[in-house]
Amino acid sequence: MQRLLNTSLLIFGGCFAASHAQALQGQQVEFFSEVSSFSYSDVATIKQTADSLKGPAIRSGEFAVTANYASFGNKIHFANQDNYLGVKIFQRVDYYLEFTPDTAHLIYADQNDIELSGEKDYQVDMFSNSISASGIAAIYGGRPLDQVKLELTLSFMEVDYMNYGRLWGNLNSLSNDAEGKLNLDYHYSDDVFFDREESGEKAKGWSVDVNASWTISPSFDISLASRDLMSEIRWDQQDRTVAQANSDRLVNTEGQLKVRPALSWIESETDIVQKLPRQIDFRQNYHLNQNNTVGLQQYVYDSRVFFRSYYERSFNRYGRVKTYYDWSVDAFGLAYHSKLFYFDIASDSKDFEKAYTFSLSMGLNIKV
Repeated sequence: MQRLLNTSLLIFGGCFAASHAQALQGQQVEFFSEVSSFSYSDVATIKQTADSLKGPAIRSGEFAVTANYASFGNKIHFANQDNYLGVKIFQRVDYYLEFTPDTAHLIYADQNDIELSGEKDYQVDMFSNSISASGIAAIYGGRPLDQVKLELTLSFMEVDYMNYGRLWGNLNSLSNDAEGKLNLDYHYSDDVFFDREESGEKAKGWSVDVNASWTISPSFDISLASRDLMSEIRWDQQDRTVAQANSDRLVNTEGQLKVRPALSWIESETDIVQKLPRQIDFRQNYHLNQNNTVGLQQYVYDSRVFFRSYYERSFNRYGRVKTYYDWSVDAFGLAYHSKLFYFDIASDSKDFEKAYTFSLSMGLNIKV
């Protein structure tokens, strides 16, 4: 990690020095920083989800995610301002869970000591894809056509935490005489099932982000912003556990045959390629006039789509204010953009402890 950071600072410092040299020749330099956080859970509030569903009754759902990202960098805009090169250093933490409603109900019952009747066959299926990473990214921006702007970002990262795998099967209760069969196959940095000693393995990875906008007419344009459109993290000899629990074993208890769960697992280290969930933000803007815009937005996280509509008012040199509503999760949002600073916040509740979704992003841009 220290080696990566030193390399990042060297490259960033080189860009910094080069940018000032180029600026003397009529080119413009932009320094920027950004912080963003997005959290959402189908089944419970963000706080309760983070607390392993301990608390009040949950809703039926299949999805929970937290994506946090922070970066700092600079760009060199060439003489025509349409083309630029840049570099940034970043840190990110992403947690992604996809599951069946039955899986969430079993976890909730277990964490809150709730007995299950044993009359229902719960279908268990849960997939996890999580990382913590830091790295450096190279940026290129240009205008391939008069009406089209394009930005490409290639990120190189060192990943120091991961959880990637699946739990599946069926179960009728959480008691010692439960009937059913569960299978587990996952790679991890921290073993949450069997408390295996951490190996401290790290991995190198890359991802590609593509941003584009197209001005179709003076009153209508569309834009697309993506993160991890393509990605790959290669783990060498990462910890892996394959396990199976079933109730097929018969035991003799005081002269009676009873079914008791049997548990077996294999611990190993194997190579694996981890791919990150895609994030895509697609917008359609209709400009009513010079100062007023309405639009639609579709934010896609892996297979989940969030539909939003918004209104934006421009106050010329004072910036722009936008209000929006997320129809998928009943959340309201408010944003402010100026040449120097932007701020964006959205939630489905004024009380954070009651929120099922919350997003916050802010950034600073300085051109010299």
